[in-house]
Amino acid sequence: MDILEQKRRVITTAIIAVVLTGIVIAAIVATPLINQLHSQASRSAGNVADAKTQNIQAILDQHQDLARQTASRSELARVMSEYVNGNLAVGVARTFSRPRLEDAANIIDNLAALIR
Repeated sequence: MDILEQKRRVITTAIIAVVLTGIVIAAIVATPLINQLHSQASRSAGNVADAKTQNIQAILDQHQDLARQTASRSELARVMSEYVNGNLAVGVARTFSRPRLEDAANIIDNLAALIR
């Protein structure tokens, strides 16, 4: 082997060593960054899912409340028509209607001030 070939081999080995060192360092530095990005993305997705769950629960509660009120008012209307037709005593109508009317009144803010 002559000197030029040995020089070429040393330069080639040095270039390969520098490139491999760069790749190893890049992998070592990138791994924690990738893990941090992954955990942040997971937390963010969890927060979005929690927010959507709360929104859906609020909407469901509103619809359930509306359905309950509608059913209560329908029953109240039926009992009142029975009373008007004379098929029901005033005491029974009062006992049936009072809790339903109080429930409706609790929903309206400042109803006591309006009544006064």
